[in-house]
Amino acid sequence: MQILTIEICGNNELSWEEGWLDKIRMLGRQRGLEVQIDVNECHDLCSECMMYPYLIVERHVLMADSIPELYQRLVKYLDEKLSQASRREGDEHA
Repeated sequence: MQILTIEICGNNELSWEEGWLDKIRMLGRQRGLEVQIDVNECHDLCSECMMYPYLIVERHVLMADSIPELYQRLVKYLDEKLSQASRREGDEHA
């Protein structure tokens, strides 16, 4: 199973929403990914951190107005990432 690293700020509201973190882990498992969530002290996004929930997924910042919207952005990001990986594998076998 491929590992997907997601970073969150310990000061961001997403950090204390364990139900959402469980939902993110389940989303990863549904797509064949093992989600590793790292809680860090700070990502130097203080202005954004105080206003919006966000995730850093493999160095890509995903941000939204709400946690449900952020979850949908994560779904879209993972689906696009897996689609691209699938196309690359198809190209290698062609």
